[in-house]
Amino acid sequence: MKKLLIWLLTIVFVITLGSLGIGCKEEAVEEAVEEAVEETVEEEAVEEEAEEEVVAEEMYSVRFIDSLLGPWSEGVGKGFTDFFAEKENFDAKTMQAEGTSLEEGIAMNETAIAEGVDGILFLVWVSDALIPAFEMSNDAGIRWGSVGTILAIDQFAVPSPDFVVGGQNYPPAYQIAKMAIEEKLNGEGNVVIMTGEAGSDVATDRKIGFEDACAEFPGINIVYSDYVAWFGDVVYDTMSDLLVKNDQIDLVLTATDPSAQAAYEAAAFVGRENEMYFTGWDYYADYKQSMIDSESFYGTVAALPYYMGKVAAYALFLAVSDPQFLQLWIDVEYPIITHDNMDEYEPL
Repeated sequence: MKKLLIWLLTIVFVITLGSLGIGCKEEAVEEAVEEAVEETVEEEAVEEEAEEEVVAEEMYSVRFIDSLLGPWSEGVGKGFTDFFAEKENFDAKTMQAEGTSLEEGIAMNETAIAEGVDGILFLVWVSDALIPAFEMSNDAGIRWGSVGTILAIDQFAVPSPDFVVGGQNYPPAYQIAKMAIEEKLNGEGNVVIMTGEAGSDVATDRKIGFEDACAEFPGINIVYSDYVAWFGDVVYDTMSDLLVKNDQIDLVLTATDPSAQAAYEAAAFVGRENEMYFTGWDYYADYKQSMIDSESFYGTVAALPYYMGKVAAYALFLAVSDPQFLQLWIDVEYPIITHDNMDEYEPL
């Protein structure tokens, strides 16, 4: 660049002399300009090429540990996998238990630590049971965070995680129960509440939300409220027993879409499915179809697992790769889905 300035100054000087009738011809001036520019461009290109050093991106290894399994956790895992599929310098894998096993979740964490991973995303649904895994990750200096329930942060017995992506469970549980009671029962009737497994922050929050909404209506009688299962035959069998014991059931509040569908099937088996309403949680495509096929499915809650998986993956990406990263807490609000707005949201 300095050489170019010198050449240009020289040219100006020569042109000035020429204008006074002293020195060179116009052709010589043009040739000098061309030579100066060509030589300088070539010199700068060489200098820039020498300055540009190819720096390889640092490689990172991250894991998603899922000890819950089921449709919701699969959605989270897909969001996690899709996010890191676009990051060439990240080795990202999901580690899943054979069944709902917290012990295996802790064992998978030990395996990840032994592999020397840089970051771990835990699917949290029972906070205290996973504390040993959190402590191990913390002691190993691994960046880690959780996706699942926002309530988990209050129960950590170790230094806080790098990030938490949690969903609100109490507010939508309370809201959907209250809406169904007001719109379909006119504030009176018998209600059944079936939530997930005991000890789960998620199941507890939803159960209390359902119960608190029912408590606001003097005409509502809760004939059953307990932890049953997230989905499967247990819900069907429990509902079958309740149908035998209760001549009137007006509303069934459940913790997942599969639970609501299993309860509906049990009622349909004895011809009572049109006597009551059912609510779920997740908003899967097959549940939307159930809502289309039968008015007995009042609604559900969109739990956004794929979205939460991608958000949590992004948080893990920042925690691992950005030295300036600070702790991050994200509280996701779940929308209520009914027949009035089910086309406004994409099911899973």
